[in-house]
Amino acid sequence: PAVSEANLGHIIPGVCPRQAKFLAGQMSLWRCQFSNWRTRAQRIAVLEAVKQNGYELEYAGEDFQSDPEIVFEAVRQKGGALEYASLDLRADKEIVLEAVNQDGDALRFASDILQGDREVVLKAVQQ
Repeated sequence: PAVSEANLGHIIPGVCPRQAKFLAGQMSLWRCQFSNWRTRAQRIAVLEAVKQNGYELEYAGEDFQSDPEIVFEAVRQKGGALEYASLDLRADKEIVLEAVNQDGDALRFASDILQGDREVVLKAVQQ
């Protein structure tokens, strides 16, 4: 639950209104910083997981499936992981080229436009 000036006096008896306002602000800041830290730690964990097995992208969640760096590392490891990338990233030529360079069959997961792109198709056929 959120800590406010009004309920802080009940949590810490004897806190004056000015202290309550300051402490409530600090607690909100700390909560925000912890949340950001947790998100960064999750991103690092997902990045390391897809570097080991690109197909882990399937379980990474939409936020990470839309993260270009994470998706690039996933398709670098397993081209077929492109299947689990967001639609926007399936239309990203750099990511699709990396995927088909690793596995030519990954072309089927690329956007329609890139499936018709000469450079992408040639790279896929070379695999």
